[in-house]
Amino acid sequence: MLATVPEEKLLVVKTQEINQSIRRIEEFLGITPGTLPNNVHEHVRRKKSHMISQIDKDFLE
Repeated sequence: MLATVPEEKLLVVKTQEINQSIRRIEEFLGITPGTLPNNVHEHVRRKKSHMISQIDKDFLE
């Protein structure tokens, strides 16, 4: 997958580095700085929510 996705459409962040990467994630998504919370990884869900299925498939392709 890493070899086939164009660089401008791929952002890889290690789970343990999510909080430190918030600004980089916002920039990648093209959203206003400060939009995402700074403590994302502190609220880890124990139950799977299948969030990936909610993302527009055209965005992922």
